[in-house]
Amino acid sequence: MRFLFVDKVDEVSAAQVRGRIRFHAETPFRRQAPDGSWRVLSGVVGEGMGQLVSWGLMSRQDFRFRPIYLFSERLDTLAFAAPGDEVELVGTIERLTDESVVFSATASVGGREIQRLTRCTNYFMPLEQLEDPAVTRDELARLVSPEGRPLNDRAAGGTPYDFDQHISAIQPGAKAGTMTALARIAPGAGFYADHFPREPITPIVVINEVIDRAAARLFAQAGLPPLVAAHVEGIKIKSFIRPGEEFQVELELGGSPDTSASLQALRVRVSKEGKEILRGRYHFRPA
Repeated sequence: MRFLFVDKVDEVSAAQVRGRIRFHAETPFRRQAPDGSWRVLSGVVGEGMGQLVSWGLMSRQDFRFRPIYLFSERLDTLAFAAPGDEVELVGTIERLTDESVVFSATASVGGREIQRLTRCTNYFMPLEQLEDPAVTRDELARLVSPEGRPLNDRAAGGTPYDFDQHISAIQPGAKAGTMTALARIAPGAGFYADHFPREPITPIVVINEVIDRAAARLFAQAGLPPLVAAHVEGIKIKSFIRPGEEFQVELELGGSPDTSASLQALRVRVSKEGKEILRGRYHFRPA
């Protein structure tokens, strides 16, 4: 299962990167909606926006450094891509130093914006520490070619990936509307081969999907209807989760205020060995 989502890089300039994702009709990163239709996981589109900007920055820095996620102000999911869709991505560089980058990005299908990432901060790590720079350079050469990456390169059968499998236990919270999920991702999970080969790190989109699956259990327990992510605010990563490490996902309903009665707020804290790894404010809407 490949974890490289950008299939075509169309433009790299000092201020902007443009590219595309072509989702296979049987992409494993899909989930069925209550009405029976299939949706591409919103987190995968968000990951694609980050990967697109990474390609542009690595090429500009002659493949010496790779940007690593640190913080984002907000990620809005306005609509969902469907399996088989081509998603147009645009990343805009807002601030660039030798140590870090701040960018924003959008994702659209057929001219309709479906996702918006606002002021995402990444810091730079030496690329050779994470992966082989020569392999990465060759991959970008394929992405900027007229054909891009072949559509079937990421297809993996017809079975949607099951993120619930990573949740090993659920612990009820000390008060109503709270829950803790214990999770662990086996070292053999396919996405570690791309993220990153020399120093595998659990992608934030995978952590977020585990959060989503745990949240679905909490919503059901609270008698709420099926909900999907609407926007996420203030996600900050403080450390890495490596293959095989157990981590805890603490959830609290109504953990942050929201003026819209149609949105359900959720405060999230992810920790490992008692130390906080991630914190964010998640907001969900009816599915």
